[in-house]
Amino acid sequence: MQSWYNEAIAKSNDGSDNMDSSATEESKSGNAKNQGSCNQASAAGAPNGKQFGEDGFKYQNLSFPATQDDLNDYNREVREQIEKKYETLTKNVHFYLCYLFLETGDFRNATKHGEIVLKNYDGRLLKKTQFTVMQYLAEAYCMLEEHEKALQ
Repeated sequence: MQSWYNEAIAKSNDGSDNMDSSATEESKSGNAKNQGSCNQASAAGAPNGKQFGEDGFKYQNLSFPATQDDLNDYNREVREQIEKKYETLTKNVHFYLCYLFLETGDFRNATKHGEIVLKNYDGRLLKKTQFTVMQYLAEAYCMLEEHEKALQ
Protein backbone atom coordinates (compact mmCIF):
# COMPACT_ATOMS: atom_id res chain seq x y z
CA MET A 1 0.00 0.00 0.00
CA GLN A 2 2.82 2.38 0.85
CA SER A 3 4.73 1.73 -2.36
CA TRP A 4 2.01 3.08 -4.69
CA TYR A 5 1.81 6.23 -2.56
CA ASN A 6 5.58 6.72 -2.70
CA GLU A 7 5.57 6.19 -6.47
CA ALA A 8 2.72 8.68 -6.92
CA ILE A 9 4.54 11.27 -4.84
CA ALA A 10 7.77 10.71 -6.76
CA LYS A 11 5.97 11.08 -10.12
CA SER A 12 4.02 14.17 -9.09
CA ASN A 13 7.11 15.89 -7.70
CA ASP A 14 9.57 14.94 -10.43
CA GLY A 15 12.46 17.37 -10.21
CA SER A 16 10.97 19.40 -7.38
CA ASP A 17 12.51 20.01 -3.98
CA ASN A 18 9.54 18.73 -1.97
CA MET A 19 10.65 17.54 1.45
CA ASP A 20 8.01 14.79 1.64
CA SER A 21 9.14 13.11 -1.55
CA SER A 22 12.83 13.53 -0.82
CA ALA A 23 12.40 12.07 2.66
CA THR A 24 10.44 9.15 1.24
CA GLU A 25 13.07 8.49 -1.39
CA GLU A 26 15.87 8.58 1.19
CA SER A 27 13.97 6.20 3.43
CA LYS A 28 13.24 3.79 0.60
CA SER A 29 16.77 3.76 -0.74
CA GLY A 30 18.26 3.07 2.66
CA ASN A 31 20.73 5.93 2.34
CA ALA A 32 19.12 8.16 4.94
CA LYS A 33 21.69 10.07 6.91
CA ASN A 34 21.45 10.98 10.56
CA GLN A 35 19.46 14.20 10.78
CA GLY A 36 19.13 15.24 14.41
CA SER A 37 18.19 13.18 17.41
CA CYS A 38 15.19 11.51 15.76
CA ASN A 39 17.40 9.29 13.61
CA GLN A 40 20.07 8.34 16.13
CA ALA A 41 18.31 5.15 17.19
CA SER A 42 20.17 1.88 17.20
CA ALA A 43 18.85 -0.74 14.85
CA ALA A 44 19.11 -4.01 16.73
CA GLY A 45 16.89 -6.66 15.20
CA ALA A 46 15.69 -4.60 12.24
CA PRO A 47 16.39 -5.78 8.70
CA ASN A 48 19.54 -4.22 7.21
CA GLY A 49 20.14 -2.46 10.55
CA LYS A 50 17.48 0.21 9.97
CA GLN A 51 14.55 1.39 12.10
CA PHE A 52 11.75 2.24 9.67
CA GLY A 53 8.07 2.52 10.39
CA GLU A 54 5.28 1.25 8.16
CA ASP A 55 5.24 4.55 6.28
CA GLY A 56 8.89 4.29 5.23
CA PHE A 57 10.26 6.97 7.54
CA LYS A 58 12.94 6.45 10.16
CA TYR A 59 11.76 6.99 13.73
CA GLN A 60 13.46 7.50 17.06
CA ASN A 61 13.62 4.58 19.46
CA LEU A 62 11.44 5.52 22.38
CA SER A 63 12.38 4.80 25.95
CA PHE A 64 9.53 3.72 28.20
CA PRO A 65 9.28 4.16 31.98
CA ALA A 66 10.75 1.15 33.76
CA THR A 67 9.08 1.58 37.16
CA GLN A 68 5.79 2.88 38.47
CA ASP A 69 7.56 5.94 39.91
CA ASP A 70 9.04 6.72 36.49
CA LEU A 71 5.59 6.35 34.95
CA ASN A 72 4.06 8.66 37.56
CA ASP A 73 6.79 11.25 36.92
CA TYR A 74 6.22 10.99 33.19
CA ASN A 75 2.44 11.38 33.62
CA ARG A 76 2.97 14.41 35.86
CA GLU A 77 5.28 16.03 33.31
CA VAL A 78 2.79 15.41 30.51
CA ARG A 79 -0.05 16.83 32.62
CA GLU A 80 2.01 19.96 33.39
CA GLN A 81 2.84 20.45 29.71
CA ILE A 82 -0.82 20.09 28.74
CA GLU A 83 -1.92 22.54 31.44
CA LYS A 84 0.71 25.06 30.32
CA LYS A 85 -0.38 24.75 26.68
CA TYR A 86 -4.03 25.11 27.70
CA GLU A 87 -3.22 28.23 29.71
CA THR A 88 -1.36 29.71 26.75
CA LEU A 89 -4.24 28.84 24.45
CA THR A 90 -6.84 30.53 26.68
CA LYS A 91 -4.63 33.62 27.01
CA ASN A 92 -4.28 33.84 23.24
CA VAL A 93 -8.02 33.36 22.75
CA HIS A 94 -8.84 36.26 25.07
CA PHE A 95 -6.11 38.38 23.47
CA TYR A 96 -7.43 37.82 19.95
CA LEU A 97 -11.06 38.21 21.04
CA CYS A 98 -10.13 41.58 22.51
CA TYR A 99 -8.70 42.60 19.14
CA LEU A 100 -11.61 41.11 17.20
CA PHE A 101 -14.25 42.90 19.26
CA LEU A 102 -12.28 46.14 19.00
CA GLU A 103 -12.21 45.85 15.21
CA THR A 104 -15.90 44.97 14.94
CA GLY A 105 -16.97 47.84 17.17
CA ASP A 106 -18.11 45.77 20.16
CA PHE A 107 -16.13 47.80 22.68
CA ARG A 108 -17.75 46.32 25.82
CA ASN A 109 -16.61 42.81 24.91
CA ALA A 110 -13.21 44.14 23.87
CA THR A 111 -12.70 45.63 27.33
CA LYS A 112 -14.01 42.47 28.98
CA HIS A 113 -11.51 40.20 27.22
CA GLY A 114 -8.66 42.69 27.58
CA GLU A 115 -9.27 42.92 31.33
CA ILE A 116 -9.32 39.12 31.56
CA VAL A 117 -5.89 38.95 29.92
CA LEU A 118 -4.40 41.60 32.18
CA LYS A 119 -5.98 40.24 35.36
CA ASN A 120 -5.51 36.50 34.91
CA TYR A 121 -1.99 36.63 33.46
CA ASP A 122 -0.54 39.51 35.47
CA GLY A 123 3.24 39.15 35.72
CA ARG A 124 3.35 36.33 33.17
CA LEU A 125 2.80 38.36 30.01
CA LEU A 126 5.56 39.53 27.74
CA LYS A 127 5.99 43.29 27.87
CA LYS A 128 5.02 43.47 24.20
CA THR A 129 1.77 41.56 24.79
CA GLN A 130 0.90 43.57 27.88
CA PHE A 131 1.53 46.84 26.03
CA THR A 132 -0.62 45.73 23.09
CA VAL A 133 -3.53 44.71 25.33
CA MET A 134 -3.28 48.02 27.16
CA GLN A 135 -3.42 49.83 23.80
CA TYR A 136 -6.52 47.87 22.83
CA LEU A 137 -8.14 48.68 26.16
CA ALA A 138 -7.29 52.37 25.91
CA GLU A 139 -8.84 52.57 22.45
CA ALA A 140 -11.96 50.68 23.55
CA TYR A 141 -12.41 52.85 26.64
CA CYS A 142 -12.01 55.99 24.53
CA MET A 143 -14.68 54.77 22.14
CA LEU A 144 -16.94 54.10 25.14
CA GLU A 145 -16.14 57.63 26.37
CA GLU A 146 -14.64 56.30 29.60
CA HIS A 147 -11.56 58.50 29.38
CA GLU A 148 -10.46 58.02 33.00
CA LYS A 149 -10.18 54.26 32.53
CA ALA A 150 -8.35 54.78 29.24
CA LEU A 151 -5.63 56.75 31.03
CA GLN A 152 -5.00 54.10 33.67
